[in-house]
Amino acid sequence: MKKINGIGSVFYNSNKKLWTAQYIETENGVSKKKCIYGKTKEIVSQKLNKIMYNYHNDNYIRKNGIKFIQVLKQNREDKFAANLISESHYSRLEFVIREIESSPIGNIDIDKITTRDLQDYFNSLINRYTDSTIKKVWECVKQGFEVAMSEKYILENPFTKVLKPKSRKETKVLEALSTKDEQILSSYLLKSNLTDEKYKNVILIQLYSGMRIGEVLALTIDNIDFEKNKIKVRNTLTVDKNGDLIIKQGTKTYSGKRDIPISPFLYTSLKEQVEIAQNNKDNLLFTYEGRLIKASSVNTVLKRICKQLELPSTISNHTLRHTFGTRCIESGMQPKVVQTLMGHKDISVTLNTYTSVLNQFKEDEFNKLAQYYLNKNINTLPDTIELNKSNYTLCDGSEEYRYDNNNFNIYDAYKFSKEQIISLFGSKENYLNEQVKAEETIKKYLNKINKNKNSH
Repeated sequence: MKKINGIGSVFYNSNKKLWTAQYIETENGVSKKKCIYGKTKEIVSQKLNKIMYNYHNDNYIRKNGIKFIQVLKQNREDKFAANLISESHYSRLEFVIREIESSPIGNIDIDKITTRDLQDYFNSLINRYTDSTIKKVWECVKQGFEVAMSEKYILENPFTKVLKPKSRKETKVLEALSTKDEQILSSYLLKSNLTDEKYKNVILIQLYSGMRIGEVLALTIDNIDFEKNKIKVRNTLTVDKNGDLIIKQGTKTYSGKRDIPISPFLYTSLKEQVEIAQNNKDNLLFTYEGRLIKASSVNTVLKRICKQLELPSTISNHTLRHTFGTRCIESGMQPKVVQTLMGHKDISVTLNTYTSVLNQFKEDEFNKLAQYYLNKNINTLPDTIELNKSNYTLCDGSEEYRYDNNNFNIYDAYKFSKEQIISLFGSKENYLNEQVKAEETIKKYLNKINKNKNSH
């Protein structure tokens, strides 16, 4: 095991024209003098602090303190080494760590940070970041103090009494394309050639498969199975710990590995792309000048197209995925099937994502229940009729006709099917035009139901 025995001060080395620090490292009884170099005294001091922290040199830490940011950085390294975070997660943490490092608490000795310091810092975030970003910073800081407690750098944890603030920034609601806007975008892309719109097939695949942009850009020719009419989602485009693009074996979540049926709207575009990609490196379906394509590059092209077509400026890669999911729900597809197609790891993700769409169908679905009760002759209507303003709606599949009468009411917003209207009134014209006759007929209908109810 390596140990640090002696530590020299930081000094300017006139021979090397660099700032220098020296320390003695001992391993298996053998001691070696080590040197650290840097262009500035601050850089060398930071390097020396990191080494001392890594070797848990208590004497050095007690004398010089340990900066909070060093604890956070080392925690990230330890988690990565233990395979607890991926390369892309490691890279994403860089933003959070930089944010904290530039804050008042970043370079304070961790044992000097108070609850007040932490609360003031988090309160300063509410006008700058969304709740999602604040949550990421919160988790990073929380873990940092947990490490500090376990390593006994602090005796009490000041973080436990900090209140998590709520952002003042409005949470952006992800909107799907309207059917009209989707038709405009789709028609334009299908009519375009790849010379004019190099990413048209990337956009179309997102729109008609619901795949994540990283999944689309990681597709290989082998992932397209025309014989079985499916797209095999197996890998994803991401970044490594240095921020460089890589193809990750596997998907964002374990449920992301899935097979998606090829939409008839995609068949021609996929055939075209497979032919073009025959000589691509690593059999990839999409490359640009032999390199991996950045998701941001596709997003830039998509926004340019939307501006050209006078579509909403908020449209992004993820809008296309959300649009596919929305169309699935609107078509009446079961949420569990939508979950499988979208690669959501849990049904709750699907239900939470498409709550607004599902709510649109709540009334229609409830009316199916009412119709079931009627068909099964389950008497659920009240014994008495309240004489208040009413709403009766005829639904013929394309239009709704409303019958209002100030003196009669069965149920507010009760919907009659086309078959019920014809059965009761003979025709929808009678229903709409002969209100007196309609009222009498409804009363007879209800009396009949109530009579049946009383006989049971």
